[in-house]
Order: sequence, then C-alpha cells, then structure tokens
Amino acid sequence: MNSIALLLTEKIIQKNIIKPEDKEIYKRGIELILSDIINVFLVLSIGIITKTFLLSCIYFVVFCSVRKFSGGFHAKTYGMCRTVTVGVYAAVIAAASFIKTHTGTWIAVIDIFSVITVILLAPVRHPNKELNSTEVRANKFLAVAAVVLFSAASIILNLFNRTEGLVISLVLLAVAILMYVGLAINKKQ
Repeated sequence: MNSIALLLTEKIIQKNIIKPEDKEIYKRGIELILSDIINVFLVLSIGIITKTFLLSCIYFVVFCSVRKFSGGFHAKTYGMCRTVTVGVYAAVIAAASFIKTHTGTWIAVIDIFSVITVILLAPVRHPNKELNSTEVRANKFLAVAAVVLFSAASIILNLFNRTEGLVISLVLLAVAILMYVGLAINKKQ
C-alpha cells in the first residue's frame, strides 16, 4: 500500500497539483484512504457472501459515525487495523446470529452502557492526534449525539423484533469497549 500511495503522490506532484514539500502529508492521506477502502471492501464482501449485506452497511455507518468522534483504540499498522475492523465486524454479526431472543432489557443495558461510556470518555485522545479544547468539546457533543441517536434507533427497531436493532447495539458496545482499550493503551505510552 505504501508503494501505491507513493506512486499516486508522485503523479499529483508531477501534475503540479501539490508541492513537493507536501509529499509526505499527501502520501499518508492516500495511505489512509486506501486502507479505509480495503476495510470497507472486505466487510461488504463478507456481507455479500454471508447474506448479511444490510447488517454490514449498518455496522459501517454506526461504527464509523461514532468512532470518528469518540476515539478509542487505534492500531499501529494497517494490517492490524484491518484485522481489528474485520474481527469486530465478525464478532458483531456472529453475536447477533447466536442471540436468538434479543430482549429489550439486554439491548437497553448495552445501549445505556455505551451512552454512559461515551459521555464519560469521549473523545479518547491519541498521542498522534492532538485536539484543542474546541475540538474536544465538538467531538464529545457529536459522539454523544451519535450514540444517543443510534441507541434510540436500536430500541425502536427492537420493538419490532428487528435484528438490525440488535446489531446497532452490539456495534455501540464494540465502540465502547474499543474506547476502554484505547484509554488503557494510551496510558501505557
């Protein structure tokens, strides 16, 4: 992926779209975009193969919407990021398929735990992504708004016994757990 990002960066330098001194910044940005594309492709492909495409889409919408503002565990390599992303997705889908009776009580408990976690911890800071006080407040507000919105959607869908509601709750739980993991790892560094 590094070589593809380098090649693309050099092409846009040759076309005078960016300055040569900005090469590393753009290369890193292209690497991140390529990594995200691969992650989305893998999860959606698994969703197509396992006939859980809609649940795969829900996973990405909820996971990315909350994680963008809540922070949490960040892998050190693209390979580890891919492994964690696909692993969390597989765990969520597997758990949803094994939980035959997803009572409203369990969904409410998971959602309350997730909302409280986001309220208390968001945004989990990372040494490589410093936030100023305005960004911290904005990220907290957006993370809390997203988790509350998705929790409400989860509870409403559960009233109609829809698996999508359970998947939303399980994704929120995964995000909350990744916030605690990120917090623990960041304290060690």
